Amino acid sequence: MVHAPLISLIFVVTASLGGPVLILGGSTQFPMTLPDLVYLLGKYFALASFLILTFQYVWTAKFKFLEKLRSYDSRVAVHRTLGTLGILGVTLHPILILVFYATQGVPLIIDLPMAAGFSGLVILLFIIGSTFLGRIWNIRYETWKRLHWLTFPVLTLAFYHSIQLGSDI
Repeated sequence: MVHAPLISLIFVVTASLGGPVLILGGSTQFPMTLPDLVYLLGKYFALASFLILTFQYVWTAKFKFLEKLRSYDSRVAVHRTLGTLGILGVTLHPILILVFYATQGVPLIIDLPMAAGFSGLVILLFIIGSTFLGRIWNIRYETWKRLHWLTFPVLTLAFYHSIQLGSDI
């Protein structure tokens, strides 16, 4: 069964990624080159992923009004799907931006905002790794839950990174 919130979120992500590309790509005032498209997609993967990962907090919270709409188990199933989409976008963001930098000869400068974004990505990958390996290694639920608390600094680091380096927020 496909969940309505998942369909809505996929629509929002698609619109946020595809909309600017279609608008700028079809514009005579803003002719888009392939490097421009790579850069734009890199930026919008970051933005869409940030929204998806932030939405995870609300979606899996144990609010009574959410419990009436969907069971917790149903929301956790959607959480897993959205988590996969979110990490895919978060991973594509630096890859696409670095490809743009390399093709345009932009030097890569590792400063505090860049290090914050990288640190957030590494912590997020650690959390995801612990989720998959936790099933194999039979990590206790309480330990797994504590590791998930690391998502709070991840979003803080990502927000700082985006405010300092991004041009959309």
